[in-house]
Amino acid sequence: GGASGIGFAMGRHFAEHGMSVVLADIQPGPLDEAVAKLRADGLAAAGCITDVTKLDSVEHLADETIRAFGAVHVVCNNAGVMAAGDAWFGPLTSWEWVMGVNFWGVVHGIRAFLPAMAMQPISIVRCVQGSLALRPPMFLMSCSPDMAWMTEPEPRKRRALKKAWVMRWNTPA
Repeated sequence: GGASGIGFAMGRHFAEHGMSVVLADIQPGPLDEAVAKLRADGLAAAGCITDVTKLDSVEHLADETIRAFGAVHVVCNNAGVMAAGDAWFGPLTSWEWVMGVNFWGVVHGIRAFLPAMAMQPISIVRCVQGSLALRPPMFLMSCSPDMAWMTEPEPRKRRALKKAWVMRWNTPA
């Protein structure tokens, strides 16, 4: 999420370069602290508690972002979790949690933000993955399958998103 790690680092970087940022995280306390740190440095920041496993929560984030700043130009899907244990004999709930955050979180992020972003001249969707998606250790039961699709070459992803935007927004009536 946006309250720590790479999410917070990206938010700070964007804000330091003149962008208004909305940090999203599932944990309210750390999220409030992260937003307060950015504001204390004179940066334009807001926060929104978000559960990326739930489409309605990510749609709320999109609505709040537009309400706060009027538009969305960059979305970074970077929430990620991993579960340790045996992939075949460990609890199914671990798979559900990891896939909910790492796979469905990205899908929800794209679906929630794409309509508003497709109407703008410049917009970027960036999906962040860990290096574990490429070479997961044996003890991480469900890190590879949920993230492997994100290792697809960028040009193919761009073509797919461009095609989706064109089909959705430029189809003759």
